[in-house]
Amino acid sequence: MRELTDNRDGKFTGIFLDPTDKKSLITCTSKGKILFWKTDSYVIIKKLSVNIKSLVTVKKFLLTTIDDVLHGVIHYEDQEMLSNIALIELSQGNVVHEYNLPSITLKSNIKVRFADGNGFFVILCRNSLYVIDKESNEFICHSTGMPANVVACHPQEQMIATGDQKGKIFLWHNIFNKNPGKTLLHWHHMIVLSLAFSQSGTVLYSGGAECVLVKWQIKEKS
Repeated sequence: MRELTDNRDGKFTGIFLDPTDKKSLITCTSKGKILFWKTDSYVIIKKLSVNIKSLVTVKKFLLTTIDDVLHGVIHYEDQEMLSNIALIELSQGNVVHEYNLPSITLKSNIKVRFADGNGFFVILCRNSLYVIDKESNEFICHSTGMPANVVACHPQEQMIATGDQKGKIFLWHNIFNKNPGKTLLHWHHMIVLSLAFSQSGTVLYSGGAECVLVKWQIKEKS
């Protein structure tokens, strides 16, 4: 364990194992510093500054892969107190693309959830579910109705799972269609707190305020 007693770059907003080097971690601080950290020597081997002039505070950091190249996704606040999403290449810290997602605001302290899928990633903000194509950078927005609390992406198919405050889980199929199909899974009677697909995508695990782990058998639905 290493304690950063003089962390002038701000708090960590997300920390991940580097998939290209299992002995390295990648993190981004609230001040927009991306750190590459060796786990065996406890040494920060690389530090990048996110090249966004209007950036004030990074709220959340995620890793994603596009064409086998590792990228970062950050949710940040700008100088006008607006909320933004940016895709960052991790060799120089340059911005590849920024997403203007109008319903995401920082003024109401809304939590933003990320999940990474096969060829896409999703951003969940209350009852707005944005599905973003990694290649074209185009996105589509779906309404979840009841505000969702958690989201997970299927590892192989274009499928998403969301869980809400009433214990309902929805599987979203054909997610780039304007009217995606939805399947209801309902066992929880309290808020859904976590969702995770198995590596094969045939099983979905859910956990809620009941402190019970539920295992769902998943079938592809076209």
